[in-house]
Amino acid sequence: MMQTRITGLYSFILMLGLLISACQSEPSISEKELRITPISVPADSFSMFPSLRMTPNGELLMNWLYEPDTVSQLLMARLDKDQQWAAPLKIAAGTDWFINWADFSSLAVGPNDHLVTYSLPKSSDDTYA
Repeated sequence: MMQTRITGLYSFILMLGLLISACQSEPSISEKELRITPISVPADSFSMFPSLRMTPNGELLMNWLYEPDTVSQLLMARLDKDQQWAAPLKIAAGTDWFINWADFSSLAVGPNDHLVTYSLPKSSDDTYA
């Protein structure tokens, strides 16, 4: 009876070890293969809230808000295969957008690279409205 319990305990420990080791995976990229290359961004000093998106086709997009004056603009640029940004495109613009650190216009990429954007309109001239 004692032998059966010990054998059962060893079997349990062995199965637990196999289960834990099966849950671990090797990293897909080793540290030696990972190369980080800094590139400049197309946004300038009147820009804020940058965001990166990957299209279904594997293209990298960057969008950001640009406010050189009273008009808020949502701009976007694509990164080409040579790691160069295309000229920024104006996606949307408005004078009544509600913008703060948590609420700002952005875009999403759908199938066939369709772009979807949004902005929150101000409800009054108050700071938080």
